[in-house]
Amino acid sequence: VERGISWKKSDQSKSKNVNNIPVLRIGNIKEKHLDLSDLIYLNGLSEDQYLKNKVFKDDILLVSSNGNLAYVGRACKITESMEFVFASFLSAIKNVLPHILPDFLLYYLSSPMAKNYLQSSTSTGVGINNLKISELRRMPVIFPPLETQKKIVQKLDYIIGQLEEKKKE
Repeated sequence: VERGISWKKSDQSKSKNVNNIPVLRIGNIKEKHLDLSDLIYLNGLSEDQYLKNKVFKDDILLVSSNGNLAYVGRACKITESMEFVFASFLSAIKNVLPHILPDFLLYYLSSPMAKNYLQSSTSTGVGINNLKISELRRMPVIFPPLETQKKIVQKLDYIIGQLEEKKKE
């Protein structure tokens, strides 16, 4: 689990050029998906900063600090390789354990039990609810065997797909 990058306002830009890197922020993290409609770009990142804060396929990004407690714990999975870094109020769960599927973990993080743990593990300072990485690492994760995880993910994907189709009607 890693915390994202901080920067000075003077290092950011609203427009892309060859020398800057897009950064994912709280507003880009929607429940179980990524919204790339409002990006900013950072200039002058060192190679070390870039590599430490780069997102990779199957990373799970989690809102770990926000003024609105309901946003703490909101998570999405990176579904493809991207040349992005992530901001400091986010945490990335990287290299998920081989016995936990990233999609299963994402559904688990969306469960009432996990949300309750994450939100009750925050500390508040100056109007910001903060989830410490140490608390995130201690979170109990209940996981069945991989084959069962696959079946659960397939079933939930199917049900959610059906619900989304109904919404379109």
